[in-house]
Amino acid sequence: MDAHEAYWAEQNPAVVFIMGLQDLNQPYSCEQWGNQGVSGAPVIVEHDGDLFNLFHDSWNAFPTYVLIDHNMQVRAKTWTYDSNSNSNSCDGTNATMPGFSGGDTDDFLQYLVDDCGSLCEPCQDTNDSDGDGIGDECDDCHNLLGDVNDDMNHDILDIVTTVNIILAGGVGSGEFTECEEADADMDSNGAVNILDVIQIINLILDNRAIHESGSVEVGTSRGGDDLHLHLDSEVNFSGFQLRINGEYSNITLEGNDYINLMSRVKNGQTHVIAYSSDNRSFNNNTAAINIIGGGLIKRSDINVMVSSPAGEALTVVNMGSISETIPNEFELTSVYPNPFNPTTSISFALPVNEKVKLSVFDIRGNEVDIVFSDILNAGEHTFTWDASNFASGVYYIQLNSVSHSSMMKALLMK
Repeated sequence: MDAHEAYWAEQNPAVVFIMGLQDLNQPYSCEQWGNQGVSGAPVIVEHDGDLFNLFHDSWNAFPTYVLIDHNMQVRAKTWTYDSNSNSNSCDGTNATMPGFSGGDTDDFLQYLVDDCGSLCEPCQDTNDSDGDGIGDECDDCHNLLGDVNDDMNHDILDIVTTVNIILAGGVGSGEFTECEEADADMDSNGAVNILDVIQIINLILDNRAIHESGSVEVGTSRGGDDLHLHLDSEVNFSGFQLRINGEYSNITLEGNDYINLMSRVKNGQTHVIAYSSDNRSFNNNTAAINIIGGGLIKRSDINVMVSSPAGEALTVVNMGSISETIPNEFELTSVYPNPFNPTTSISFALPVNEKVKLSVFDIRGNEVDIVFSDILNAGEHTFTWDASNFASGVYYIQLNSVSHSSMMKALLMK
């Protein structure tokens, strides 16, 4: 029993049943009313009037029914379900709603539904006195950072809306309200981007990640009609964002299967965002992105932003001119460092698009690990093998396709 309930119980000792409402003074829509209440007892219930005895122990006690509207205002106090004989309304008049005195409770309920019906529809108010683009009657932004949908909770819905704001082109796209854009802008810098997404994820997870500064090297190369981007970071990163001039509907990410990759074309630009809902970092601090049909993209057409797990920007470097070199041979080109402990980078070249398998074998010829197995585009590729769980010794790295094979020796020294 809260303070309000305790007060009324003290002032009206005859009351034997009290329903306490949660979120006092919270305006609810018609659709939300039935879900409110305490301990499973809803605010609106269907019954035949037999609840009368739960509220009364005499005819001179507390009202049987109290009708409350969507603004948490008492609109009528009725003594019986079928007929209201109470002439004292909550606001001191007898005209809170039609038929107040002697009216039927069913009529009262219907009147309330009709009265707040506009709350169940898109707001139509056009009076915008504060100039924020939202009608005064509709402008109920709570200004809680990260709560993009204004439901007073931080959850996956806020992440989804923030991502959609980015894919729509960011702040000012015209697809979202100023309230949504302001709540999505976690660092309050006037922009919504991958940094805000990571910060909202950390807010939901109650994760206090510590930012580690570092640089991300971006390499680019053409393979046939496609463009390949490779991100190689000095430190962990858990998200990136691309803005590409031009319309490219097919963007893929190699490996990192737990990463969500989404893209959208709008107004002649392609917006791409990648992150994981649990803020996991990219494997080996690398990411390989393929822009299918992007072979004619110029260096100046691409903008890259990379986020640390703390939701702060990492420095993007070495994004120079795009290489035109297309390998003409299938081969493993390097294993570096070698000897190594415990990770080494494995580079190889593919002259055509094909399915490959990059495996590790011990000196007995047993396959002990699979670094990668899937279709890759023509071009140069680099993957990292983490041998933390393997014993020191000689291993053989093998690259296989349907018609080719290449092998190199690597020495793990712990």
